Amino acid sequence: LKPSPFIMVMESLREIDIGQWDGKSKEEVEKLFPEEHEEWQEGILEPTFRFTGGESMEEVQKRIKKCFHNIKRIWLGNKEEKFQDIIVIAHSGVNIMILSEIISIEMKTYGFRTFKQDNTCVNIIGFREKNCWHPELQILLVNSTHHLSSMVK
Repeated sequence: LKPSPFIMVMESLREIDIGQWDGKSKEEVEKLFPEEHEEWQEGILEPTFRFTGGESMEEVQKRIKKCFHNIKRIWLGNKEEKFQDIIVIAHSGVNIMILSEIISIEMKTYGFRTFKQDNTCVNIIGFREKNCWHPELQILLVNSTHHLSSMVK
């Protein structure tokens, strides 16, 4: 990174609002919301799946998709050398939605769990030139935790 990177906080990249599940243990969630918990555990998530008091999967997907398209616009519209790289720091649910958007996976059944995202993992998304004028997204790296290996001794 350059010494003075341009930083933008994008509220739309916040993690999924899990409503009344927030702050509760797995056991508490299982007891208080048995049907939702079972759906979540099975991975059968229709776009209408909603956490009690939180967001539906469809709302999350729309929010993150719109934000990701804004990021792409910033990335592609940038003509200055100093802003060629963009780093997005987000939670696993957000990362999964972005990766799914790139390869056009529907967010139902097991779509949400298609990508594994460990804590602090790195994903790299790049553009490659297509027809010399139309950039194409390309997933270069997914779920790398290589940077953590130097911390383990």
